[in-house]
Amino acid sequence: MAGLAVCPDCALALVDEPPSRDGHELADSEEWVTVATFRNMFDASVARGALEADGLSAWVPGENIGAFGRAVMPGPWVEIKVRASDRDRAVELLKHAGHR
Repeated sequence: MAGLAVCPDCALALVDEPPSRDGHELADSEEWVTVATFRNMFDASVARGALEADGLSAWVPGENIGAFGRAVMPGPWVEIKVRASDRDRAVELLKHAGHR
């Protein structure tokens, strides 16, 4: 509503834009690049966790849509993405962790 900055019911600050549908904010202007592909969501999620544990921001498109949604997405490959500036470091971390 125009003129409101705080919710009158719960006193939380209102935002201009809702969060992204997949739960990952891409608000910055830096490009996100694919650093690896996996045959299944589980392996991609494990790799994402390894990157995040080392301080990199990473995301797997479609990770939060569930099994049914994944089943209808085209192609068998699941990607993991990082900021372009983190690409080389991410590739090295994934290689060191045994991901190809």
